[in-house]
Amino acid sequence: MYSFNIVSGAPGSGKTIFVQNIVFNSARNGLKSLYLTTISESQFKMVRHLQEFEFFLTIYLATSLFMQTLEKLCANKDLVRF
Repeated sequence: MYSFNIVSGAPGSGKTIFVQNIVFNSARNGLKSLYLTTISESQFKMVRHLQEFEFFLTIYLATSLFMQTLEKLCANKDLVRF
């Protein structure tokens, strides 16, 4: 089962926390997630902030939850173009 979801909203409206809560709980249930972001904030900085929340568990990073910025993904020369 695959799904593609876009969450948008004003800065500070809770988009990141909302989506991260979903993907970490999905990981607990054995599902894998790919989290793509358009923000320039580094993944490391985002992870550092998310560590404050109960839903955050490091064990799911790079095993069930994969984070990437669209900027880095598009800069990858091996990216297959459709």
